[in-house]
Amino acid sequence: MSQNRSENQDLRILRTRKMLREAMITLAIQKGFSSVTVNDIVELAMVNRATFYRHYQDKYDLVESYLDELYTELNAAPVSIPGPGEPNPRLMKLFEHIRDNAPFYRAMLGPRGYSGFADRIRRLTEATLRARWEALEGRTRMPPPMVLSYLSHASYGALVWWLEEGMSHSPEQMARWLHQLTLAAFQVD
Repeated sequence: MSQNRSENQDLRILRTRKMLREAMITLAIQKGFSSVTVNDIVELAMVNRATFYRHYQDKYDLVESYLDELYTELNAAPVSIPGPGEPNPRLMKLFEHIRDNAPFYRAMLGPRGYSGFADRIRRLTEATLRARWEALEGRTRMPPPMVLSYLSHASYGALVWWLEEGMSHSPEQMARWLHQLTLAAFQVD
């Protein structure tokens, strides 16, 4: 019986967090994340402030938690080094997620968004590149942190370009192009 109670409590926690996340996403799209308050979130989610603060410190913590979940999901994709004409599975999964949640990403990466969100997305792309770079380490004279920073910023720029251009290319195509650009940057001495 105590296990059943624990499972119900876990389900309530998951449901509450989901409602808060969905409220934050809806409000960020409607009015821009910078204008969203905790009061707005709890009102839309129909929970009280104490419940919100049991789960999150503030609205930024809520966003960070959302990105942590995304990072965990992306890490579930296989780590592989695809061939030159193949897309990177993790980047493709990221582009698919962004396509499926495009209004939210446009709001968060826009002028009324949250700069920490953009940095986390850039770090997600950096993490997808790190394993490949580590395989080449020692075969080039370039410092790995500089190359990873360069590639992650370029990937982030491509992602923003894709959103601004109306996502006219598929997530698979974007992941393929970024992989081709990455391979060019990984040319060893």
